[in-house]
Amino acid sequence: MFLGELDGDGVALAGDAVAAAALELDRGWALDWGDPGAFPTPKRPRVLWLGLADAGPTIAAQAVLALKLSEAGLPVGDRAYRPHLTLARVRREVSTARSEELSQALSRFEHPPAARVASLVLFSSRLGGGRSPVYEELRSAALG
Repeated sequence: MFLGELDGDGVALAGDAVAAAALELDRGWALDWGDPGAFPTPKRPRVLWLGLADAGPTIAAQAVLALKLSEAGLPVGDRAYRPHLTLARVRREVSTARSEELSQALSRFEHPPAARVASLVLFSSRLGGGRSPVYEELRSAALG
């Protein structure tokens, strides 16, 4: 979930919301990886991603977190939550032939082993001069 630009008070409120949500969630759940895909579409890929075989527990956890953030007065977007792991970003338009190659590569993608969710983490992300974003952990809270 992306919160946008927050000042120091907003970061503290978001951290408290993360901790409150973590207390309400079970002791964690497995992330079994599903099929890969592309946003917005495979023919016009901008983001290549890996989905979840069962997104239900992750979507439920996001709903708890969204409620806690909203109760804290923080902005919660109204876009549908689609949990995924970003594999790559496509920086410019690709030809039809190249998008077909990407689709074929995704169809052969080997799934990583299952992972276990054990905590919620609030991260800061900073974009830098054409490079990849830099992520910094601001607060972490163990589940349950």
